[in-house]
Amino acid sequence: MAYSEKLADRIRDHLGDLEFDETRIMDGLGFFVDDRMAVGLLDDCLCLHVDEKSVLGYVGQDGVDRYEFAGVPVPGWLAITETVLDDEGLAAWVTLGLEG
Repeated sequence: MAYSEKLADRIRDHLGDLEFDETRIMDGLGFFVDDRMAVGLLDDCLCLHVDEKSVLGYVGQDGVDRYEFAGVPVPGWLAITETVLDDEGLAAWVTLGLEG
């Protein structure tokens, strides 16, 4: 398994009654709302898109870094490690991803 099924279940619970689709992406899983990926999972990280101008305001927070693909930072994308995603934190990040 290339993503945390436990974290995927927690995201499903948070999305609740929203209509969403799940799609396998590379070795991970994407959660799409209104045909846009709100959040994704890869390994033990939650990935989400924010405005590129906002990235540096988040990077450096505990467990938060730029999302990288093949060692290259992807503009506007963050990776948050599962270890810092308590229920309140997960809710806040998923909400941000939904707004993204």
